[in-house]
Amino acid sequence: MGEGELVAFMSAGAYGYVMANRYNTRAMAAEVLVKGSAFELVNARETFEQMIAGSGGGLEHLRDLMAALHRDLWDVCSQSVGKPAARKVFQTALQEAISVHPDLAVRCGLARPLEA
Repeated sequence: MGEGELVAFMSAGAYGYVMANRYNTRAMAAEVLVKGSAFELVNARETFEQMIAGSGGGLEHLRDLMAALHRDLWDVCSQSVGKPAARKVFQTALQEAISVHPDLAVRCGLARPLEA
């Protein structure tokens, strides 16, 4: 294959767009619908800038997921062992996460207060 040539994968199973992810900062691939000699771009290739800016998921989506997970874990822990014990567990875990990966912890929203 050379530059400018096209290749078609007729079936990708779980590796298609619907099941794709951004693991290891791999941008989402383009998706083209083809019928005979006609074709239509269904999803354009995602750029790295779009991925880190949060469009179509990305960092904003990750922040939202982390916040929801944090709230759910807080609810379960505080109801199970009480708020004082849960606060101690959460503070210890968050401090460790922040000390190991400070920029990621802040960017993903892990450094937010325990209770709103």
